[in-house]
Amino acid sequence: MDANETGAEPGATTTIDATLWAFLRGDMAVRDLELWIYSDDSLDTVFGTELYLTLISANWRDRHAVASLIERLEAFGRLRLACECMTLRDLDVLPMGFTDRADRFFSTVGPRHWHGGAEWWLFAARCSVCGQHWLGAQSERAYDVYALRRLSPAQGSRIAGDGAWPNEFRTYERVLAVAGGFAATAEPLEE
Repeated sequence: MDANETGAEPGATTTIDATLWAFLRGDMAVRDLELWIYSDDSLDTVFGTELYLTLISANWRDRHAVASLIERLEAFGRLRLACECMTLRDLDVLPMGFTDRADRFFSTVGPRHWHGGAEWWLFAARCSVCGQHWLGAQSERAYDVYALRRLSPAQGSRIAGDGAWPNEFRTYERVLAVAGGFAATAEPLEE
C-alpha cells in the first residue's frame, strides 16, 4: 500500500514552497512576499546566497524588477516541483494545446474517474505524487480547456466511495463560465 492509499501526503510540500507558489500563481500580493523574505532569515540557505541577496536588495515597487524576480523565482520553484499541483489556483483553467502545462499536470494526476451520463464532462482525479484531489470538467466549446477545482481529501473520498460529487461544474453553463475567463485572455496559436 502506498502513501496515497493510506491518505498520507507523499509529496508534502514545505511551507517555503507553498508560500513561493502562492505568490507565483497570484494568491499572494507582492508586498506580502517582500515582507516574508525580509522576515525569514532561513531563506538564504534555501534560495542560495546569490538569489537571496537579489531578493532582499530588489526594488519591489518597480514592476520591471518584480517581473524579472518572478521569472527567477519560477525557475527556482520549478526545480523543486515534483508535480504541477502546487502551481494551480484552487479554481483554475488549463488550456489544451497552448502550452505543455496540461501535459505536465496530467502526467501525475489521474486516472480520471468520469461522472458519465448527463454530466459527461465531469471527472475526478488524484495526483500520484502529492495526493491532491481534483474535480475537473472538460470543455470543448471554449478553446478546449480543463476547468479544475482543488478538493479536500474528504471531498475526494466521497466521490470515490459514495459517488457524492460536489456541485461545482455540475452544469455545463458553469463550466463555460469558468472556461470563458480563459477564453477572454487566450492568445491564438501562431500559424
